[in-house]
Amino acid sequence: MLATKLEYLQDKLIEMESAAKNADQQLSEAIDELSRTVQNHFNKTEHTANANHEQMGQKIQALVTKADLAWLTIDSGLYLRNFSLRSCKEEPSKQSGKYIMHASIYDATFLGYCEQSSFGGGWLVVQYRYDGALDFYRDWADYRNGFGSTDGEFWLGLEHLHQLTATRKYELVVELKDFDGNYVYARYDEFAIDSETGHYRLMKLGSYTGTAGDGLNYQSGMKFTTKDRKNDLHPFLNCAAHHAGGWWYRDCTKSNLNGGYMKGETPKGMFWELIDKIKQLEAHNTQLKSIVQKNLQSRDETANGKAKKKHRPFDFAKCFKRHILLRFYYLGWDYQGFAAQEDSIETIEHHMFAALKKVCLIESRETSNYNRCGRTDKGVSAFHQVISLDVRSKFAPELQLDASSLTTELDYCAMLNRVLPEEIRCLAWMPMANPAYSARFDCRSRTYRYFFPRGDLNITAMEESARYLVGAHDFRNLCKMDVGNGVVSFVRSIDAISIKPSQRDSERDGSYDMMYLELRGKAFLWHQVRCIMAVLLLVGQGREEPSVVKALLDVEQNPCKPQYSMASDVPLNLYDCQFNEKSGESNGEETMGGESDLSDWIYKEEDLRRTISDLQGLWMKHSVKTTMVREMLKTLHSVLEDRFAGASPIRDQSVLLTQGVRSKEYCPLLQRQRCESLENRIEHYAKKRRIEVSVKSNDCSASGSDEPTAEHVRAGTDRNSNVDHGVSGMDN
Repeated sequence: MLATKLEYLQDKLIEMESAAKNADQQLSEAIDELSRTVQNHFNKTEHTANANHEQMGQKIQALVTKADLAWLTIDSGLYLRNFSLRSCKEEPSKQSGKYIMHASIYDATFLGYCEQSSFGGGWLVVQYRYDGALDFYRDWADYRNGFGSTDGEFWLGLEHLHQLTATRKYELVVELKDFDGNYVYARYDEFAIDSETGHYRLMKLGSYTGTAGDGLNYQSGMKFTTKDRKNDLHPFLNCAAHHAGGWWYRDCTKSNLNGGYMKGETPKGMFWELIDKIKQLEAHNTQLKSIVQKNLQSRDETANGKAKKKHRPFDFAKCFKRHILLRFYYLGWDYQGFAAQEDSIETIEHHMFAALKKVCLIESRETSNYNRCGRTDKGVSAFHQVISLDVRSKFAPELQLDASSLTTELDYCAMLNRVLPEEIRCLAWMPMANPAYSARFDCRSRTYRYFFPRGDLNITAMEESARYLVGAHDFRNLCKMDVGNGVVSFVRSIDAISIKPSQRDSERDGSYDMMYLELRGKAFLWHQVRCIMAVLLLVGQGREEPSVVKALLDVEQNPCKPQYSMASDVPLNLYDCQFNEKSGESNGEETMGGESDLSDWIYKEEDLRRTISDLQGLWMKHSVKTTMVREMLKTLHSVLEDRFAGASPIRDQSVLLTQGVRSKEYCPLLQRQRCESLENRIEHYAKKRRIEVSVKSNDCSASGSDEPTAEHVRAGTDRNSNVDHGVSGMDN
């Protein structure tokens, strides 16, 4: 009986084990089915979420006002947080625009601008400036929280920057473009700033690459400074107040991209000192100088493709010397100016000294006791340029002023003209008994002429306006201020000014008549004549009243120069120079007693005839071209009159004399944007220790130099020096 029960129990156990196995199998199959269902549902949910994310990103990108942002945040705050971006690289659309950002799930969202087109995309814009509409001279709270709008100029905020850079590694790119459209950039492979407790210190700044120069590395480790919270290391200045913008200053130098949005170099403006770029350019400049010198040497050693024989050096120790004045004319249209330059051989002075040394009249510039009357700029010509120097002579000093010696002396002009370019010619020379007589310091007056066509200009209005210029005035609004070279006084005197006809045309309306403006004065500022002519042309065109010149000369009412373009350099000519009778005279007043240092200019008929012939050749080339164009114009004028009765005449001959872009709507001069003031420029260069100002007197008429004695650079000016420290005689 017991065995039977035991067998029954074993059967039941086997049956239960089989049922359990079946149940396990069914459960496993159910779990697998449920897993597949869950995975499918998850995939669908993830796809929907991604689609919603992209759709929401596009909606957020379309936000244009803070009101829209507030509405979305209130109604869908959690949704926004879930679909906001931690990095611009997370945005799948790769389209630049505005996006909701957050540093982490614990930080509040903010509206940021993602730049997806530059440097591979994925860049959050921290600061953006393009028109100066937003004032960046702000306090600590503004720089901490951010200001402006992503629709225009803005600063993202130091707190956002800290939160972002504390959570992951960030790079930094600085893109810079100047007012002329020149673009450079600086890129750092790491960037992070501290919290507010650490004064938002620039904690990490990686390696630099780029074209702008490393303008930020000097500020690495520095705390942020604003006008109301000084954290810089300058001993007495608040750099943010001095430079009108908050930044990671060390000692107020090297960089500041939050200063005033101003054109030109100014302490109140943005700046990024191109340290590495400057070094590269200096090295490149050194290479160019070496190449230029090698080319000059090669050109001197080679003539007509054949190497010249090396001649024995000329022994100047065996020669007599005499002090003379040389008079030249030159057409400067294709030259880089009169004064020699280290990086160019296409200057008048370079060709003059090359000729002087080639014919062995001087040994070197440094030993020649050289001075020049004027220093004309690029494109400017001269009919009466005078230099003073010591040259080789056939006669002993005691015989050099004898009449017979003067007639049989070396033919200086003929010697030079044989080796000078055709646009440069020596006209005459004058013997000087006084070796201290200087073409620069003893020049009594300089006369400039600016040639222009009459066109439709109101010459009477121009003459009325020009009369305001006569006398001593502060011409800071009618020149280019060269404060960096130590010129800090702009008082000059114009002795006479007039507008005269030069050449009359056969046309009855006179629009093709050539006129010229003539100015006479002792000294002129850099680009002074061209600025004056630009304003007079505006008066002649009826765009300005004649009294505008009077207003520009009133530096009390108008201390800052309005922005305007200069007149062209091509029509300007240094036409005449007058000299003191004796060296060292003040303003040409005759010295009592003693003979004059001046004598007559010595011309040679043969040289003069050859020079006239050469100049006629140049006249022929230009006159033929001019006549050809003039005949075309006559024909076209006739067609216009015949085919279009009542058509107004076209007299735009003078319009193209003014450089720069002409706007469709004219803005009067006195309503235009102004340049930096003289005082701010002086402060800037004094801070950089490029000038040291010492006020003496404003009487420029008493100076023996062609620059004022009122305020000088520390270097000053030495009458016996061959170096020009000022800008006197510079065109103009």
